[in-house]
Amino acid sequence: SEHGPSTDDELNEIIKGENYGWPLVMGKCDTVPEFSICDSIRIKESEYNWTPTIAPSSLVYYDSPKLPSLKGSFLVSTLKENDIRVLDTGEYGEIVEKKIILDGLFGRLRDMAIDTEGYLYVSTGNILPIDRHAYDYMVKDTSIAYDVILKVYE
Repeated sequence: SEHGPSTDDELNEIIKGENYGWPLVMGKCDTVPEFSICDSIRIKESEYNWTPTIAPSSLVYYDSPKLPSLKGSFLVSTLKENDIRVLDTGEYGEIVEKKIILDGLFGRLRDMAIDTEGYLYVSTGNILPIDRHAYDYMVKDTSIAYDVILKVYE
């Protein structure tokens, strides 16, 4: 996952030797200035992108039967939207956003990990409970902010 500057946060398939366009192309080749660049240089476009941005912070592939509704999905945690995006492969091999989980419940989600039993853990550096976008406006007093690790159940 790639955190863009102001548009086009991306999910990319990383392939050795490919040119992903940065900083000339963001996301897909879908603007007039990008058309001429993509016509002259071979650019590997993103598999999926978000505009407005979501500020992706981590990406995992979930392939355990422990949480059946997530099996076979890419999970993208977000800082800006305070959620996890569940992405699957569509009918024609395209990436589709299937659903959003933990939407706004725990503030900015920083990282994810899956243990050997298939449990999903999510890390947040926020004080709980917290308003969806309140973190951006809070005084950053590190003496009261705690890292919180959440264990996700179906």
